[in-house]
Amino acid sequence: MHRLKSQHSAYSSLQSSFFFGVKETEPSAENSTVDTDTKIYSSKEVILHIVKNPVFLVVMLISALVQIAHFSVQPILSLYVADIHGPASIAFFSGLAFSAAGAGNLIMARNWGKWGGIVLAMSKS
Repeated sequence: MHRLKSQHSAYSSLQSSFFFGVKETEPSAENSTVDTDTKIYSSKEVILHIVKNPVFLVVMLISALVQIAHFSVQPILSLYVADIHGPASIAFFSGLAFSAAGAGNLIMARNWGKWGGIVLAMSKS
């Protein structure tokens, strides 16, 4: 119980340092970098734009399929890791295996963006 209490206090102190460590300020009229001609779109306008442009719709559908495929493995991953590694530190190793996909995405995100830009430019020409 004592260990749980100390973990909770460490978590809440970390959380409060993030919460109180950020200082947001309102831009003054003199130093404003916000363009006054910027249009604010309603939710209906955003949804209509997405539906009218099939590229956005395809990206959203593919992203949903990738997320479904990625997270459908999570419930049975610990069983698979236990079968390979054994019961010792199963939570740690299954978490490590599950986070490998996120680490791969983090490493490759910039390259995927570049390649996506190239493909998009080729499809427009």
